[in-house]
Amino acid sequence: MCHPYAIVITTAPTGHQVRNILWREIRRAHHLNTGLVGGTLLRTSLELGDKHFAQGLSTDTPERFQGFHEGCILFVVDEASGVRERIFEAIEGSMTSADAKVLLIGNPTSLRGTFYEAFHNRRGLCKTIHISAFDMPNLVQDEVVLPLLVTPKWVADAEQNLGRESYLYQVRVMGEFPTESEDTLIPLKLIELAAKPEA
Repeated sequence: MCHPYAIVITTAPTGHQVRNILWREIRRAHHLNTGLVGGTLLRTSLELGDKHFAQGLSTDTPERFQGFHEGCILFVVDEASGVRERIFEAIEGSMTSADAKVLLIGNPTSLRGTFYEAFHNRRGLCKTIHISAFDMPNLVQDEVVLPLLVTPKWVADAEQNLGRESYLYQVRVMGEFPTESEDTLIPLKLIELAAKPEA
């Protein structure tokens, strides 16, 4: 809405996530702001003009992400750690415009790939925002003020059932990339500890 000619392309790891999760939220937000946004809203697209639209694409064919070029273009990748690298490569090919941007959203579930690299090796090139469960209004105020967000009870249950050091607690509660993958046999921190000379 900030630019008269702008394209927004959205995706997620599966067509179900694009249609029934991401675009359901977009449709809900549009219905709450119809007077402000306008346009023709369909199941996975919003048409405001020939060079002014948003569209949701599933990730089964990387070629779908090629050929989008406009002065202002935004790619929104939801659950980005689950999107295949071939999709990111195709998106990269459309990032040639003067004002091209990518927004990656998701839980840090993988220790490799474009989403991981944005927070590590490419951190200086990317603006990153870390959000843990403890940043949510329900935990900040220690009461359920927004029922659709994580609750204090859920976090307490996760701590009790999973333990603070578990892979799932690190990812789902702390919003941190895990210190090792889910299928690790011997954690890296134990190997490092064993390799240290005795004092």
